Amino acid sequence: MKYYIEALRADGTQILGNLDGQAVLDCQEPYRTKHVKSLLSSLGRPAWPSVARWRIVHANGRVDSEIANPMAAP
Repeated sequence: MKYYIEALRADGTQILGNLDGQAVLDCQEPYRTKHVKSLLSSLGRPAWPSVARWRIVHANGRVDSEIANPMAAP
């Protein structure tokens, strides 16, 4: 199945591009991938201060979950 990771600002607008932790995942369980695990832990990755949260979206448009960025700017 295909999942998309979208980056969102604090006001809820989507950040376009692919340099803010966004990706396309082709897997069964996105939480078992290295990409999602790296978003959950703040170790070894850029801070991405403009990203307030990431949204994991199924290919049909259903939002699976949202991950808050612990390094987001207040």
